[in-house]
Amino acid sequence: MRPCLIVALIVAVATLTASASPSLTVGDPQLLYTDAQMPFTMDGPFATLTRDSNTFYLWHTDMAHNGGQKWIGTLTNPLQTLVWTKTQGQIWNNGGADGSSNGFTGQFWLYNVYKVDSTRLLGFVHREFGSPSWFAVGLAYSSDLGDTWKYLGDVIRPQRQNAGVQTGNVGGAPYLIVGPYVHIYFNEWPIGGGQYDYWAGTARALFSDVLTAAANGTVVPFKKYSNGAWTEDGLTGLGSDIITFDNKEHDTCNDAAYNTALGQYMLLIDTQGGAESYMYLSTDGVNWNNRVTLEVAASGSGLFYASIVDLNGASDHHTVGSNFVIFYPHKNVFNYDDDQLYRVQATVGAPSTPGAPRSLQLSSLLRTIFSQLQLHLWDGGPS
Repeated sequence: MRPCLIVALIVAVATLTASASPSLTVGDPQLLYTDAQMPFTMDGPFATLTRDSNTFYLWHTDMAHNGGQKWIGTLTNPLQTLVWTKTQGQIWNNGGADGSSNGFTGQFWLYNVYKVDSTRLLGFVHREFGSPSWFAVGLAYSSDLGDTWKYLGDVIRPQRQNAGVQTGNVGGAPYLIVGPYVHIYFNEWPIGGGQYDYWAGTARALFSDVLTAAANGTVVPFKKYSNGAWTEDGLTGLGSDIITFDNKEHDTCNDAAYNTALGQYMLLIDTQGGAESYMYLSTDGVNWNNRVTLEVAASGSGLFYASIVDLNGASDHHTVGSNFVIFYPHKNVFNYDDDQLYRVQATVGAPSTPGAPRSLQLSSLLRTIFSQLQLHLWDGGPS
């Protein structure tokens, strides 16, 4: 055996050790507000935007009072200062007193934002409309840092919506920027499916086209991911189940972000009626092949409406770094008004050290190599 081969093997071993994946640690849930301290009933995830190095803006849609609030908060006190409380008609002020916006009626939940520039925001919205209720995910635009909004149009609806019957809840609207595309995640309900027959789907469009259209007051078509291709119409097609490695329900009424320290996309999902909360991981925003448990609560608790915040990440938190916070409520599923707000701290650490079995195997391999080398040298074998 030639010495250069030994060097190559040693380099390969060192490379294997150095390429170990960073570790993600999620802390224990910390109670921030009891139900008595909550100023509203949580009715969706928080839309958040960094304000400065210590504070962020937080929007919450409160349809129990036909409106919502804008807050300034910190990572330990997210509802520190109330900026305003408005009715839906005041928030979505380009329409009628009922909050109708640009010809679209119903109720609008602001679930997420993307910062375009210092004053303009793109909003990701859950809309409920019609009787019986139908559901859609749509886009909105603000030119005054989220004090008022214009609804631009629907971009995603569950397929069952187009069967002329009441659909299941579309959930949403976590989003990710994946290459040149924006991906939006939603609950897909197939035509002819059962009462609880739904799964997590995704649809995308070129983000540059989305931003250009939004600045002009409209939307572009989105395509749902289906059977390995982006071919299904966002409003009428059927999207594939993107989380296939477990058989749980996957509700998307939560948040998403790309983690620069981990090098993976993160999608927060609640399952089994909301009693389980997980972070699913992906390298491409489509195939979610791993997960981290946030919390598994007692029966009767709902853990949906989770939001990600990192004051050192992107200002709209669609990317985060090695330390970030997740906010979510404990809701009483038998009493929707009864909820408490919790947070967990998540940390991405240094690459993990290889375990003992792998180390022993590598040491054994090296001992074998050097033994063979000594044998060849003693025999006068090839140098």
